[in-house]
Amino acid sequence: MFIGHRSNDAVITICQNNEKQSIEIRDVNKVAEEATGFAPPEIVGQPLGKFLPDRIVQLIKEYVEFEDDANDVGSVLSKVQSFALIDKQGRELSFKLKVVRSESLDRNAYFKLILQDMMGIRRNEAFRAILQENFKGHEVIDADTGLPDRYSIDKDLELVLYYVNKSELKACFALLEIDGFDDLMGRYGKPNCTGIVKHVAAIAKQNLRGDDTLGIISPPQVGILLIDTNVESARMVLNRLRWLIAANPLTLDDKSQVSITVSIGFSGIGGRVNDRNLLSDCETYMTAIRGKGTNALVEIGEVDKRQRGEDRRKTSMSVSFDRRKGPRRTIENTPV
Repeated sequence: MFIGHRSNDAVITICQNNEKQSIEIRDVNKVAEEATGFAPPEIVGQPLGKFLPDRIVQLIKEYVEFEDDANDVGSVLSKVQSFALIDKQGRELSFKLKVVRSESLDRNAYFKLILQDMMGIRRNEAFRAILQENFKGHEVIDADTGLPDRYSIDKDLELVLYYVNKSELKACFALLEIDGFDDLMGRYGKPNCTGIVKHVAAIAKQNLRGDDTLGIISPPQVGILLIDTNVESARMVLNRLRWLIAANPLTLDDKSQVSITVSIGFSGIGGRVNDRNLLSDCETYMTAIRGKGTNALVEIGEVDKRQRGEDRRKTSMSVSFDRRKGPRRTIENTPV
């Protein structure tokens, strides 16, 4: 499975046949169909140049060499500064282009053209900027750690959930907990342990994207909001983060070093029955597994989710009640 692109990217697979000296389109994904307006039978098997502006066609003619180990179409297109396609209406559509050499299905060279809509990119950047401004608007900084406090993260989650439910955003929440924090407090004291929290947060900031948000939930726990991220991507990012923390001990003022590990629970935002309780659900889960292991990464499922196929009517508790004694109340015998 090809995973070098996001689900909203247009992807066109092309083939360079040196023997025929041709460059043809061999496959398009659904996003590419919608962007260009062409159905697969109208575009697959056609020369790539048929759907390119003249200036790019000319570059291909001048610089592509139909020989092995020569200047192929992939290397030429990767140097194009402003890539564009011609859609079914004859309009020129601008894209940010990434070229990836694909697995060869025969003796020919295959490439995937990964296309990001420039208007969509600019719109997404503007949206992220507005989201960050809203975060800053209600942010309260914790005096000890210099991080946004629990109230701030809770408000951030509420705002992100609103946009996720409008299908304008994908996001995940993670709760990072420093392993054995009570023991560290007993050995090193509160000032040093505050330094440990700040050390862990600094590593996270350095290795997360600029618009991801961190905040202190409680002294051993740091909340992390991963913006524009699905669960699979979050798992990879957080897995890398916990090993980076384990590999970078904190050096104290007396030059001694403190080795630190963290356990992380995470969940996608949106789609749960009770998403507004996501932060408290994560806290409950991390408290329950505290002391059962270190350097763990767990996806936190929904607390109140029923098993597939389970019918609430069949599992509901029976309620006992006493039948009314005496004559049934009717209009005729009801006092007025």
